[in-house]
Amino acid sequence: MALEEEFKLIPTTPIDLHPLLEDPWVRCHFLTSVRPLTLEDTYFDTKAMDLWKHHWAFRLRRSSTGLLACLKGTEEIEEGLARRQEWEVAVHGMVSCFSDLPDGKVKTYGGAIAGFMTSLYPLFKTHIQRHVVDISLDGIGRVEMAIDQGTIDGAGRQVAIMEVELEIKMGSVEPVRHFVDWLCQNYSLQVATHSKFSMGLELLAQKKMATPLLDVGIMSKR
Repeated sequence: MALEEEFKLIPTTPIDLHPLLEDPWVRCHFLTSVRPLTLEDTYFDTKAMDLWKHHWAFRLRRSSTGLLACLKGTEEIEEGLARRQEWEVAVHGMVSCFSDLPDGKVKTYGGAIAGFMTSLYPLFKTHIQRHVVDISLDGIGRVEMAIDQGTIDGAGRQVAIMEVELEIKMGSVEPVRHFVDWLCQNYSLQVATHSKFSMGLELLAQKKMATPLLDVGIMSKR
């Protein structure tokens, strides 16, 4: 089991968050240079929404490094810190059901919930421009700091995304919590209690009831 722990921050007013990467106090914690990434995520489920019913989410992420499949478990948020189970696996071919994935936790758990041969349908997409850097706040731990800007697109609708993610890769939570407090005070940010997946589901929920939720065709094989 892989446990993901992260804080997610959003601006209280529309602002450009990228200047915080130039803040001298922030930069003194850098372990790496800032890396720009273009990410395209597509979230999937069965037509019966089996994964969602069991509080799971499945996505395929396309970036310059290739295609990555990810299975995420139930998210629990305590004092702003989100925790959830997460497994990833590189994908090198077509994926239309869990049996198409390489052997591993994503295939095993996803297939057990949704069915190994059950077709997967696209729910919505996210298009993200990410700037990411590894930081250490106490000289011991390691945190991946990312600024995401982009959109969530689904059901003919679109919502903008602008957020800061702080994923704890190693070390204690407390230094990160203090950093979160500093960011909120100095950059008009607040802790978010929603994920991109939940925002995408909200877009789908806005569809007219007369339209089947997943009547969007099977995922394209690319």
